[in-house]
Amino acid sequence: MQASVSEAIEGRLIEDGCEVSKEQFQGETVTFGYTSEFRWLSRVHVLVAVANRQTVTEADVRDFTIEVLRAADGMGLRRGLQSGVLVMPVLVASGIVGEIPAMMDRPYRLGIAGFAALAQPAAVDADTGQVFTYRGGRVMGYVYAKLIRDKVQTYLTDLASPSLP
Repeated sequence: MQASVSEAIEGRLIEDGCEVSKEQFQGETVTFGYTSEFRWLSRVHVLVAVANRQTVTEADVRDFTIEVLRAADGMGLRRGLQSGVLVMPVLVASGIVGEIPAMMDRPYRLGIAGFAALAQPAAVDADTGQVFTYRGGRVMGYVYAKLIRDKVQTYLTDLASPSLP
């Protein structure tokens, strides 16, 4: 079931015009999707990374988010003033419970690592298609809130639909 959810997300990335690749990343196969858009007179690079896991913990989300941000840095995406990056690390696992729903009730903070970067991590329950990600407002990055909502809607909505392979 994890593979079908990941394949559905990959298909949505392709439909949205992302450059999509599968790469060995931190010892696992990860699907990367990249696109860029202009918002508020600046370029926003969007990097989505989807990985299948057996389980997902808060530490997994934090570690994967930082690793995806480092990958974006390695690609030269985060340049500052009129350019920034939105990383969307997505972990897919069966039976997501515990601390993940509570963690996703608040915006993810990158802290010092967050110059010219926003993170929108998500966890997807492969059994139900339920998506856990923050959907509220933001103070930092407010001008990009619509972009974030649009990308979450495009890539992660209705993953439990019967049309999945």
